[in-house]
Amino acid sequence: MWKPTQQDGLWFHGGNLHQSRHYSLYLALQLKARYEGIPTPVYGLQEVHHLS
Repeated sequence: MWKPTQQDGLWFHGGNLHQSRHYSLYLALQLKARYEGIPTPVYGLQEVHHLS
């Protein structure tokens, strides 16, 4: 599992080695889409509560 945070470029990742290897392709495709400017909405992304 992986999920971006409100901090640009910071992601949380969890799971074991097998899951990491299996899902790395899907993560790479999502990162490539973001790099190319294709919107990739994230379910349940939290609001920003800090000012800086």
